[in-house]
Amino acid sequence: EELASAKEFLANYKAENYKEAYEAYGGYAYDSTWAIIEAVKKAVEGNGGKLPERAKVVEAMQGVSFEGVTGSVAFDEFGDTTNKQLTVYKVTGGAFKPVKSGTFGG
Repeated sequence: EELASAKEFLANYKAENYKEAYEAYGGYAYDSTWAIIEAVKKAVEGNGGKLPERAKVVEAMQGVSFEGVTGSVAFDEFGDTTNKQLTVYKVTGGAFKPVKSGTFGG
């Protein structure tokens, strides 16, 4: 909710009046879906406009890179996300309260 890149996503989600809340992973699910779509598009383009084998989509995923709801979406040589956005929570009065959000640098 604090990321500038998430503001539009949150506004659109709320405007649609979805029954379920977007919760902590809604933005990540949205970005994950777009990453798959981008990989499929790249694989189709590399296969002359025809549906490729699954392995080609997996291969294309490594080249996916875009600015998403959760920030920069890209993957390293192991297929792990390069976006290490984390939030630390503290339980106060029985409820989780965010303390700090930021990018983990390793």
